[in-house]
Amino acid sequence: MLSKKQATAIIKSYFGKNPLECHSFYDASQRIDKICLYHDDFSEEIVDNNNKAAADMESGYSHIDDITWDDLEMDDVFLRINHTDSFAGEQILYHKLHDVSAAGDQEKFEKKQQFLKENEKKRIEIEQNLFAIGKNKNDYYMMSFLKNTDKWKVGNEILMYIMQFLLVFFIVSFACTRLDIMGVGAVLSAFINISIYMRIKQKYEVFFESLGNFKNIYNFARWIVKDETLGDIFADDKTKASVEKLKRMTNAIVSFNTRKQGTMSGDLGSIVAEYLMAVTLIDVAAFNRTMKIIENKQTDVIGLIEFAGDIDAQISVLSYRQSMEGGWCRPEYNSEGISAEQLVHPLLGNPVANDFAVKTRAIITGANASGKSTFMKAAAINMLLAQTINTCTAKSFKASHMYVMTCMSLRDDVLSGESYYFREARYLKRMIDVIDSRNNVLCVVDEILKGTNTHERIAASKAILDYIAKDNCIALIATHDMELTETDLYNKFYFDSTVLNDDIVFDYKIHEGIGGKSNAIALLEILGYPKTIVERARRGAERKVF
Repeated sequence: MLSKKQATAIIKSYFGKNPLECHSFYDASQRIDKICLYHDDFSEEIVDNNNKAAADMESGYSHIDDITWDDLEMDDVFLRINHTDSFAGEQILYHKLHDVSAAGDQEKFEKKQQFLKENEKKRIEIEQNLFAIGKNKNDYYMMSFLKNTDKWKVGNEILMYIMQFLLVFFIVSFACTRLDIMGVGAVLSAFINISIYMRIKQKYEVFFESLGNFKNIYNFARWIVKDETLGDIFADDKTKASVEKLKRMTNAIVSFNTRKQGTMSGDLGSIVAEYLMAVTLIDVAAFNRTMKIIENKQTDVIGLIEFAGDIDAQISVLSYRQSMEGGWCRPEYNSEGISAEQLVHPLLGNPVANDFAVKTRAIITGANASGKSTFMKAAAINMLLAQTINTCTAKSFKASHMYVMTCMSLRDDVLSGESYYFREARYLKRMIDVIDSRNNVLCVVDEILKGTNTHERIAASKAILDYIAKDNCIALIATHDMELTETDLYNKFYFDSTVLNDDIVFDYKIHEGIGGKSNAIALLEILGYPKTIVERARRGAERKVF
């Protein structure tokens, strides 16, 4: 456990830096499976996962689907942004990056950003209090635990109270009568109670600890609310009311946290108290009573965790903005397409910036490794960042609000038995379903239908591209099939390459028009393939013999 002085030194040293290059406290790569729990629980409440994308649109809730998240490597984008000081901050930031429905709250978002930027002393003080909440591995289960209190109540509550009564009865009786049988009854009751406690503790250990640490969340929220300046900026009436409602509950659970910390530190008094709680089952009874209180105030409890996490996420975004050496911008919203100046991918070091504008749809051609996929990912990621954290890695970024869907990083799934083509066809179908059900969709497809033969691929691809060429859809399509450029429905762009001194050189710049030299055969020559292979390949390509 870090001291306050150590925590403050870390906060000051690493703010505005790349979190992946900072103290291990900010490196969340080993706990993604826990960070995502809050988002996964939230998603399951909204809609049946079997038809998530289509149902999202019907419900008005807009978060990107898992396919798009994985295609765009958004876990890595999250890790690059993540400068949070608490488990709640990590979970809320992770969820926020999925949720494009918050785009209408950007004015409030920027008001908080401005305050944090202009008041460094207050920001550091907030981070110190968030640091106290920490990132204990068990706390990542807190949200799920609190949302399902009915599942975690200790069973046989009547039996528990009977055993408490019997323990007291036998102890008092032995003290009064000195009968051996009463002493045996007291020892036997104590043994049974300890057994009950140990069994329950083994099953509920994570939740005992999480419940105790909620006090730190409550203390943080209460401190924000009581501070007149911070309360006006960050706390609404609902949060202030929750702080008052939960005062009694947090007083009831403070012993959990205090004793737990003492036991872990080896404090003799706390260890004795732990055994006393086991013998008397006081902890178990208190746990059950607290579960009932939480059930009645569940919205307030979860609301305070989300409140603390949101402030932490706000600070993380501010740190991210200050860490970007290439600069950033706030998005501007218009009604036509996407346009950007000096657009870059947020995960690249020393990236090549591109200017780009498309009102409807674009087909992008070019050689392998020329930059097509990276560019399209940059556009899609920035569309998400614009609508989630009001931040883009560009000099300027203009677009309308759009739901982002991708079909990019595919491979055969041996375990499920799905071929590449089958998976791609299924992924494209889910994209078409959403296009049919709502307006303003950004579709990004890399190498459409490349998992099948050339003749059928061209025919099917043309039919799909014609179908998605609708007014409600903006599409970015990368392909090697030049036949697909023979359409007036799509604007044409390309990335180029040059063979220079036995090497292939890329400028990674997007150009308007149809072009982009193929480098497949040139690459064979550079790698030292036999000349007969290279020459035969060139002759075949010239005659279009396949």
